[in-house]
Amino acid sequence: MDESLKGRAKHSTVTQEDRKPASRRQMFIDFRLKFAGSVQRGILQKQFGISPQQATKDIKAYVERAPQNMEYSVWEKAYIPTAKFKPVFKSTSLRRYLRRLTSLANGQRRERDWVGDQVKVAVATTPMRLPDEKILKRVLDAINSKKAIEVTYVSMSSGRDDKRLLAPHALCSDGKRWHARAWDFEKAQYRDFVFGRILSATVPVSIDEELPADTAWETNCQIVLSPAEALKTEARKAIAAEYLMENDQLVVETSKAMLFYALRELGFNPRDIDKNGMMRNVSFLNLEIQNLKEVEENLERRPVG
Repeated sequence: MDESLKGRAKHSTVTQEDRKPASRRQMFIDFRLKFAGSVQRGILQKQFGISPQQATKDIKAYVERAPQNMEYSVWEKAYIPTAKFKPVFKSTSLRRYLRRLTSLANGQRRERDWVGDQVKVAVATTPMRLPDEKILKRVLDAINSKKAIEVTYVSMSSGRDDKRLLAPHALCSDGKRWHARAWDFEKAQYRDFVFGRILSATVPVSIDEELPADTAWETNCQIVLSPAEALKTEARKAIAAEYLMENDQLVVETSKAMLFYALRELGFNPRDIDKNGMMRNVSFLNLEIQNLKEVEENLERRPVG
């Protein structure tokens, strides 16, 4: 380690200080050490627009916080992680790294400094229709003021442009489309309304009645997955390893309101049913649902308005 940066402070825990800009720069150092394998003063300056002196202070502060985490490499002219490196921040996680890779692939160039220069990345994408900004604003206004809006909505069943009085309270996505989660006064139930099919929306109006709780939104449930029984032993082992299963099981947490979408993302077809439940209990990803009866009981078969 650079002699000028040695410190004796113990590995500290994350506190409210971590929300400050200086701590975000330390998070950057932590993240770079873990996933890019090095960090330099210059990359700190570039990412955060700070002076060389401030970058030096940030590196020193990180060393004081985690003295065993990095050392200076004269050969690389950078700080590199030691064999004893242990992330300081929860945000230095594999999940966050993959999110940053996805953002980079989608054009967020500032993510390059976080993930490093060497890694090339591409993400297969499908068309995703963005909500109309004016309609989204009306929905957000209704959510924030706890009011209702009247929308013109294209019905999938009839193809007509129907008028609907809705009381939205949340937004959700199935991975391809955005929906407004709302109380439908005509149907007297909570449903999901695709933004792309909302043709118009009025300004929010007051609600005279007290609406019931959206229990499906608030209730959690699980999908218990395992490798498909029909697979050969070697293939089952490969699937288990791919999904980091323990005892050949993977538990996916979701809400009842999002269960339909979660099943589709896992490769199941919740609409393909017979008297025994989903006919495609095995997904195209070679996963099988172990708690199918429980999933069927929790499933909203027609979540879209």
